[in-house]
Amino acid sequence: MLKKSLMSVLLILTFVLSCISLNVFAEDGAVEKEIYVWYNDSASAAFIPFKVTDRVSVPGGVQAESSEVVYNGTNSVKVWDSQGSFKYNSWFDKLIDINADVKAAVESGNAYICGWFYTDTEKTRIRLVGDQLSMPVNEWVFLYEKVDDMNLTEGSWDTRGEGVIYIDDLRLVTVSDGSAPKPSERSVTIPSEPDRYTNNIYTYYSNGTLAAKPWHNTGNAIKNSADTEHVRDGHASSLKLTGELYLMPTLTEDVKAAISEGRAYLTFWQFIPEENIPEGSEDYVDGGKLDIYWNGKVSGSEGKWAWGKYQIPTNSEGQIYFKSKNKYLWLDDLCITVFEDVPEGFIEESYELQSDGQKIETQIAAGAGLQIIGKYFNNTRKLETLVPITAVYTADGVLKSVEKGETVSILPFNSIDLNCSLVIPGDSSGCTAKVMIWSELDEMIPVRKDVMLDIDGF
Repeated sequence: MLKKSLMSVLLILTFVLSCISLNVFAEDGAVEKEIYVWYNDSASAAFIPFKVTDRVSVPGGVQAESSEVVYNGTNSVKVWDSQGSFKYNSWFDKLIDINADVKAAVESGNAYICGWFYTDTEKTRIRLVGDQLSMPVNEWVFLYEKVDDMNLTEGSWDTRGEGVIYIDDLRLVTVSDGSAPKPSERSVTIPSEPDRYTNNIYTYYSNGTLAAKPWHNTGNAIKNSADTEHVRDGHASSLKLTGELYLMPTLTEDVKAAISEGRAYLTFWQFIPEENIPEGSEDYVDGGKLDIYWNGKVSGSEGKWAWGKYQIPTNSEGQIYFKSKNKYLWLDDLCITVFEDVPEGFIEESYELQSDGQKIETQIAAGAGLQIIGKYFNNTRKLETLVPITAVYTADGVLKSVEKGETVSILPFNSIDLNCSLVIPGDSSGCTAKVMIWSELDEMIPVRKDVMLDIDGF
């Protein structure tokens, strides 16, 4: 027994030490410089030529813009059921001959080819410089190799085991202290409408509440801070104004830092009516001449709500200005916003329980069907799974039955619609049903808080 325990400790120690040696990245204070980009999202300016030398299946080969599994942006390179090479400098030339910067980096002995890679089987291999590299299955991994071959012309792949490799953010970099490059981070694309990466860090106005103060003698520009004529879905009111409006916020140090670092945007929903303010109205000025201006204004959106955004200058104190003469303007969710990745894990975008087509929250009939409807986003580098489960307990807390729904797989940085149908046992009147969603059935990791339903006999 002691011998077995010692062997286990040695195995763990060996694994830990091997991980340390594999993850010696750029030290703090070291400067990493990007020298050349072969692929970043969809076929960058320095797109790589791919040459297929062997195919397992007729359709096997290369897809330069695949949206199936993506680390950064919207596309990656997909190679599958084949063997081949990717050329670093056209079809025949050496890598060092791309340009003077590349040649100098390689000659310095401090140039690395690096990128993100994903495969669905352990049989696949990738070669960046020297030996073929293996990859973990169903997980994005950052790989790099130092360029120590002045005659290097290509890398290669091998998916002849009927597998797939996805490649993203393939670059040549140097690090000032000679250490290896750090894994490149995902960058978040500025969206056309608010999404999961939209983080409002200060709110001037939202749904009837005005936090910032009008200044510069323009308080009378606000006609109604809780107007109901034009209202966005889910809100009860909006800000109606005309004339000139200045707003001055009181900002925290965190918000000031986001502005000074160039990460902050002014975002807002606007509603511009098609009709002008009529002559004779108290708000009709300057002979009816239209004078409309604000940073981030969405043109051509009259008669509907539109989302505007504007990058706040780094020297700004957060004061903002809207001018709308001879037209009323409605605003909502007027915010200072940053766009950043959300914490790693599952994001629940929607969740609802139904029985016989009706939403339920606390009760369900014995023998009735239960439908679990939701949408989940997998914000991790790995393929993850969701397992819907119902467990029925007697009034004494004794487990009576368990039913597991179909396990659903979610690719990295992707979302999936969950629609699972289960049945409550007919002989369970007076019992309680616990509705659960887990990831990784063996480890029983809950994805959300369990829902308890009283089971009635009706």
